[in-house]
Amino acid sequence: MLARSRLLATASIRATGSQGCVSTRCVFAGRSGKGRHFGTSSWPHNVVVHSALTRGIEDAMKEISRTSGSTLLVIDETAVVAGGSFFSILLASLRAGAKATLFTEFSPNPKCEEAEAAAEIIRRTRADVIVAIGGGSALDVAKVAALAGACTKDEQAGACRGIPMPHVTPLPLIACPTTSGTGSEGTQFAAIYDNGKKRSVDHQGLMPIAVVLDSRLKASMPPSVAAVTGLDALAHCVESRWATGATPAGISSARLGGSTLLDSLPSALRSHAELRLQLGTRKRLMPDMELLSQLSGSTWKNSHNLILGDVDRVSTASYHAGKAIAECKTTAGHAMSYQLTQRYGVPHGLAVSLNLGHVALANWTIANEIRLGNRPLTDCNHPDGPNAVISAVEEACSWMGHGVTPETAPATMMKLLLSLGLPSTLSEANVPACDLLDLAESVDPVRLGNNPIRFSTEDLHTILCTAHGVDSS
Repeated sequence: MLARSRLLATASIRATGSQGCVSTRCVFAGRSGKGRHFGTSSWPHNVVVHSALTRGIEDAMKEISRTSGSTLLVIDETAVVAGGSFFSILLASLRAGAKATLFTEFSPNPKCEEAEAAAEIIRRTRADVIVAIGGGSALDVAKVAALAGACTKDEQAGACRGIPMPHVTPLPLIACPTTSGTGSEGTQFAAIYDNGKKRSVDHQGLMPIAVVLDSRLKASMPPSVAAVTGLDALAHCVESRWATGATPAGISSARLGGSTLLDSLPSALRSHAELRLQLGTRKRLMPDMELLSQLSGSTWKNSHNLILGDVDRVSTASYHAGKAIAECKTTAGHAMSYQLTQRYGVPHGLAVSLNLGHVALANWTIANEIRLGNRPLTDCNHPDGPNAVISAVEEACSWMGHGVTPETAPATMMKLLLSLGLPSTLSEANVPACDLLDLAESVDPVRLGNNPIRFSTEDLHTILCTAHGVDSS
């Protein structure tokens, strides 16, 4: 296990990309926290560095140490342990300067107290940049700490509990995601838990100033996690397209992510498993220094280019999906998923996917009924009316597979889940049929309000019953 709050060398970023990179060079921009200075040059916001065939994450860490005075590294310890020697080598390379503090004491669903602890470290060490290496939880706690650490002592507890702090400039954050799907690296949102209750934190300054996408960071993901996080990214694109709050920028991001996932998700999941196997790491990512030294060599490129390309395309699609939901927000598919996760432990990406095809069909069917005058116009939430809903749902369904329509979307999603070895119905996910009506009555009203169709409790119950495989009557 890693030592808690351990002093390490500062991490920094300059990353050189490979073929197919989003950016060939990443240079940080200085956005300063309160009373702090980070960097001397200008870091453009939202730079994405594709570094699968380079020493991207290593070069990134070196650049931060050059431009930062003090750094807080928020790292998912589970990912580090699963990643084995690659992470050990990475962390060892940070020790020389002893300018960064490691923080790993946070839960899978991070708590307010954990973010406060990280904020206290920021205050004590006067950190001027945060680097988050991990999944959605690491990014969440890093974002909340970035905000709270820039607050006054009196404001800190409130910032960690979702109280708006528009006057505060958060510390700059660099995101190095180890999963694909949450999209947190592309948003200004964070989730934190206060005595078991989920609080949302929304601050434009929490958008990471840079994102490093490195396939080696993600190879420690179990195949099941890779599957459900990839599905979550698909759902983000699909729901963003038909959302009532969709914007042109959000739709553009959804198209980029959705079209990429259409061609890459199944092969990427196979490639992910193969990458883990070829690296000799069912449990550990990198077996030795020699293999690490080959990462930028021709042998690595020749033997792994296709594999890393597939995984990287999903990473990029996940980033675009995150940008899409930052603009458009999620809809009924997500609104219906939260209780499935909270009550029955269904992984989030799977919980959304079990309903997604059925929600698509319901949106399209009811929009057509409204258009024909068989349901009131007030049942349409979309500002452009039912015809816009029909077009949006049809395009979104095309990202589920070639030739997929709203009418075939439910069967398509079930087939995809089965091909991934996942439950394809709520019944298979061990959701009791007797709970469906209560679930329909407990759907998150905020996310539901962003759905293009105003679903009644009866509509929601029908969708859940269809997803379960039982008659709603």
